[in-house]
Amino acid sequence: VEAFSDRVRAETYDTFTAESCSSLDAVVNLTGENVGASMRWNSDVMHEILESRVRVTTGLAKLVATSGERIRLLNASGIAIYGSQEDGDISVRDEDYAIQVDPQDFLANVSDKWETSATMLLPASRLVLLRIGIVLAPGAGALGKMELPFKLGLGGRQGSGQQCLSWISLGDCVRALVFILDHADVHGPVNLVSGFMPQLSFAQA
Repeated sequence: VEAFSDRVRAETYDTFTAESCSSLDAVVNLTGENVGASMRWNSDVMHEILESRVRVTTGLAKLVATSGERIRLLNASGIAIYGSQEDGDISVRDEDYAIQVDPQDFLANVSDKWETSATMLLPASRLVLLRIGIVLAPGAGALGKMELPFKLGLGGRQGSGQQCLSWISLGDCVRALVFILDHADVHGPVNLVSGFMPQLSFAQA
């Protein structure tokens, strides 16, 4: 905010209102408990991972829905909604893929309920579902946690090494968001991934 001076208005979720919303072209919602923050997913952690996403998305979608015809909600989701792929399965699951959520797949169910909390309140023309892959940035996030084992000489293949990893760099993710903001005709699910590769190839890279 300091870098942009008075060109940016900062508000918290608690102070954000329909009036605040009415002058905007879009709201970008990336809120949610960090799935990598805890080393162990107990019932409390899993509850917060889900509820932190559904609660905020529901609130924002209600505000957007009552704040004029033009405003869009760009709502984060995850590629986990497509479910897991068998080792060696390199088939591409794009935005037109028919989703069938496995009730035993926790993150797929989180993504599904996350998206539903927005789609039940907003028409498709005013909603972008950002299905984001693993976001990589040096020294931070998922890559930051992956770096230490490799620095210690312990990194490498996990299991068969054929598990597919879909990823996107932080820079590409930001550029994709800017593109979507600049193009009001973009709506519906959008996969934010640079590509995918087997885990072993990723480790070797």
